[in-house]
Amino acid sequence: MAPSRRPPSERLEASRHTAPGHQLHPHLPPSRAFGAALPKPMNVQLCPEEDGGRAVDNARMELRPELCPPVVGPQRIAELCSAIETIAGMLERGESADAAIAGFNAETGRDYGADHFLTYWKSRNLEDFALEAARPARSKVANVTRDEVIEIVRRIQAAEDDIDYYVLLLDATVLYSRVTELIFWPPPELVNASPQAIVDAALSYRPIVL
Repeated sequence: MAPSRRPPSERLEASRHTAPGHQLHPHLPPSRAFGAALPKPMNVQLCPEEDGGRAVDNARMELRPELCPPVVGPQRIAELCSAIETIAGMLERGESADAAIAGFNAETGRDYGADHFLTYWKSRNLEDFALEAARPARSKVANVTRDEVIEIVRRIQAAEDDIDYYVLLLDATVLYSRVTELIFWPPPELVNASPQAIVDAALSYRPIVL
């Protein structure tokens, strides 16, 4: 039996009206693994008055080119959009898409499953999915400084268009495997914390050697 699914015309319409940056992420809890947008970072504020008058540091630091999101050409985006729609169509018709998904993953270096293609439209548009697939799955960069990590966290907190890229970059850069939880689901002492405080908490982690 084919999986329950919204008709393609409705799926496409929904994807067009999904705000950029609201995308799936592997660090979401299992109950939100598919079809859920990233939650709003706890310390994103619109103006100082909304935080009891506390000043909010919005200064932007320029990052090295290797830390910035890779530019993806429109032709590549179009190719991946077509492949995603083809796989989604196969799944909604109840056809086996295992080979097509395996080929897509081999080409993009990803590990997508059928649910990614069936439910992406619930939280993002088709172009955002294609852009994610076109970029490296884990952007490991050597010799990242503390100031650069702080800027990466600041961009995540600001919910910039490339938030998913910066989340993956942060995961690949910081040893603490739950670093993004300090931003999206912070402990009480880090609610409304500055990027500096979040980075210091993450960098203070030391693995236990057994």
